[in-house]
Amino acid sequence: MTTEAMNRKLAEWMGWTEVYENGLYDQLEGLRPGGDKRNKSDWQPIPDYSGSLDAVAEVEAKLKKLEREVYLGRLARLDHGGKCATALQRSEALCRTLGLWEDDV
Repeated sequence: MTTEAMNRKLAEWMGWTEVYENGLYDQLEGLRPGGDKRNKSDWQPIPDYSGSLDAVAEVEAKLKKLEREVYLGRLARLDHGGKCATALQRSEALCRTLGLWEDDV
């Protein structure tokens, strides 16, 4: 699964809608959670979950108890109990935990 695909799936899980690729800026954009389609300022670049620990922490914070346990188990298998996991590793573990992972994407 590409980083772009992971970012898209995690954004949609977080409530972003109408995610699309803005070719002009080479980035994914969409309607932020709770945003109004008619309000131009509600259309924003989606967070770079696979490249930013701050962004991926927002997803981690929304996990339910069982999801968190499964996720932490996946991270623990990465290295040092997952404490040194990169944003990319965390994004992959989140996608797998949440059933968002797609092979060959």
